[in-house]
Amino acid sequence: MRFAIRRDSLLKPLLVVFGAVGARSFVEMTGEGLRCRFGFLFDEMIPYSEIVAVERDNWPWYGGAGWRMNFVGTVALIGSFRGIVRIDMRRGRRARLFFRVACRHLFVSLERPDDFVGELSRRSELPRA
Repeated sequence: MRFAIRRDSLLKPLLVVFGAVGARSFVEMTGEGLRCRFGFLFDEMIPYSEIVAVERDNWPWYGGAGWRMNFVGTVALIGSFRGIVRIDMRRGRRARLFFRVACRHLFVSLERPDDFVGELSRRSELPRA
């Protein structure tokens, strides 16, 4: 099951430069885990067993758009400031974003965030909020 990353019209020119077109901007639930892809810069597989929480959240405009990181465990794939979901992982993992960075909390802007939260909660056997 694939969910498109929300990309607002104003941000699309910036995102396209790094390959974040519709075909390369998604999160997908596979048999192996959650695949997150955002252009050429981010393509990671997260095993369901590593996911401990998923919920709707917010991303502030001053946090910026595109590929974001804070070097202490947060990575964000922001194509819009609406439809934000936060995925928390059991252990920090090393995700490739320009270079390897710590990732324990992943923020993603999605077209159908509520459907995504429900389906990922079911697949990861997480309690519903």
